[in-house]
Amino acid sequence: MKVAQFGMMLAATTATLSIYACEKSNPTEVAPETRVEASSVMTPASASDRMQKGGIVMMRRTANGGFDGGATSSSRGPLTPHSGLILDHTNTYAIFWGPAWSTNSQFRGDKITSIQSFFSGFGGSNYANTLTEYGTTSQSTFVTTIMDNSVAPNFDPGSAILGGHLCALLDSHGIAPDYYAFYAVYTTARYIPNPNGYLGYHDKVTCHNVTIHEALLFTADSVSSTDFSFVTDNIYHSNNAAELVNVTAHELAETITDPDVSSGWYAIDGKGEVGDKCNFTFNSSAPFLTLHNGSVFKLQGEWSNTAFYNATGAPNGNVPTEKGCVFSSAPWVRATVSGPIVFKQSQQSTFSAPITAGTPPYTYIWQISSPLTFGYSSTTSSTFTITLYSSVPTQTQYTVTAIITDALGHQISPRLVGNAYPGF
Repeated sequence: MKVAQFGMMLAATTATLSIYACEKSNPTEVAPETRVEASSVMTPASASDRMQKGGIVMMRRTANGGFDGGATSSSRGPLTPHSGLILDHTNTYAIFWGPAWSTNSQFRGDKITSIQSFFSGFGGSNYANTLTEYGTTSQSTFVTTIMDNSVAPNFDPGSAILGGHLCALLDSHGIAPDYYAFYAVYTTARYIPNPNGYLGYHDKVTCHNVTIHEALLFTADSVSSTDFSFVTDNIYHSNNAAELVNVTAHELAETITDPDVSSGWYAIDGKGEVGDKCNFTFNSSAPFLTLHNGSVFKLQGEWSNTAFYNATGAPNGNVPTEKGCVFSSAPWVRATVSGPIVFKQSQQSTFSAPITAGTPPYTYIWQISSPLTFGYSSTTSSTFTITLYSSVPTQTQYTVTAIITDALGHQISPRLVGNAYPGF
């Protein structure tokens, strides 16, 4: 999602800063041999171009994606899966675009070290575990930092041109494009405080015929002589570094659960991804979260369908009556069903569902689809043995499902599809 801002909304006793994050969908493929000179070739992405890609979500407007910074206009209800994939693990890259990252220590501050610390601690953290209910894992590996000293544009060049520049940069460092990589590009361009402003976005592009996942993130400090502290920290990190890390967390979570943009998990009517419904929503009682490496950050929540159904978690910032934002979780239960994919009459067959993640103890309910119901009985065992007693006159497809619930109430229903044949 892009990360954007709408400005200040003042009530008698409250002030709500609205900024959010989103993606651009249907990106243009980038030719692998593309080389971009930022200072002479790049032009700003037009509003029409961004809207055609479906990547910008304005305050109180609709589109796939959202902006970081404040309550996002997102739909009520749960996220739903679509036809696309998710990333079951990520390899993260921190790319700093513009010479100021190397030469201006005042501008750089603690931004680079804070971002590196976040990426190093995200994998295996309880914060990353919040995404595992959507079928992913918490596995994430921080690969490297790349200092790109070419001149960065002072605007958003658009995801396609950014992708061409990124592809050329990877080539220059001998790095092969990786579908499972999250390439976070931090530009020296400043966030522009206007109704169309945003702090970052994620998208997919193509590099050497490989789909890759990029994010462009803007700095928010020293804009019009005003320090925009979208995240107030100043305990563990500077506010400017904390803001960049929080936007990074938002875009990384959405890249994992909707990597190819508008084909993975997002709200029913397409108005928000996993980060949008909790955009800049922090844990009021414990806003600082400890990651796997011991680093501490103030991070927004991520949307949980389970919390929503149970009316738990923090409320959606845009819909205060709708709860579902979570900040920490044990790993979601994970399992796969194994067994024969050919099932014959009067033949005994055994199926199993080994657990690879979750919190024990586990309960199991096995189901087998009609018409193969004879000889079936429920069981709480991790294995299920059945003998087909009924007559199957012709080849019939069947599905064996294991409904598994762990000690925390997390539930998964892996299944195996096979074919039943008449006995010989």
